[in-house]
Amino acid sequence: MNSKSNYFKLGLFVIGTAVLAVLAILIMGVGTMFEDQPVFETYLNQSVHGVDLGTAVKFRGVPIGNIKSIDFTRTRYESSKPMEKRKPYVRLIISLEQNIFGGSKTPEKTLLEREVERGLRVRMASVGLTGTSYIELDYLDPGLHPPLEIDWTPENGYIPSAGSSFTRIVSSAEEVFRKLENVDILGLVDNINGLFTVAKDKLETTDLASLSGNLDQLLKELRVTNQEIQTMIKDLDLPQISKETQKALHFHAIPFQRSQADVYD
Repeated sequence: MNSKSNYFKLGLFVIGTAVLAVLAILIMGVGTMFEDQPVFETYLNQSVHGVDLGTAVKFRGVPIGNIKSIDFTRTRYESSKPMEKRKPYVRLIISLEQNIFGGSKTPEKTLLEREVERGLRVRMASVGLTGTSYIELDYLDPGLHPPLEIDWTPENGYIPSAGSSFTRIVSSAEEVFRKLENVDILGLVDNINGLFTVAKDKLETTDLASLSGNLDQLLKELRVTNQEIQTMIKDLDLPQISKETQKALHFHAIPFQRSQADVYD
């Protein structure tokens, strides 16, 4: 009888613990549901293939939120404009689950604008070249990544976007191909062929034999001149010249010394 009573008490304890745990989870979940999570929006002028509702948002690799909504700026802000004047931007609404803006979880407008001026940007990223896509926040050079042109007031805090690395590579390659298309390749080849033809004609009309004979004659004359100079140097009695030069200098120095002595006297 005592063993049955102990089993009964143990069962009540386990059930009570489980109920308390469920209640704690529900309370925490309800609190999170009613918690005011800050949101901001950004616009991408590119395909967002691979990004969907709930896609992770990271700040330098650290998860801070997820994608809450995806739509188009043309239907949200430009529905009254003619279709040809609407911008083809994709609008992402991002919900933050982790504070990255200092003291307050909901960043003030001035604080957000200041961070944007410092270069805070949103861009698509992926794990590897063909991995899962996600949204990344990071600080980039604001001069190289200016905000997209908009003429409306965003409903939420706004952080401009920057093109992904893959998009920039593709854009650069397309720019190179566009420049190559504008180059007259056939005309360039024709000019090169014409240059070779002119050079060939010049060589064919040049009297190479006469030119070679003139060069040989010039070299012979240089050799003769060199031999004459060497002979003249050998004929010079340099030691005797040196002695005569010293005597001349000594002879001219004596009157100069005498004149100085007269001055001092």
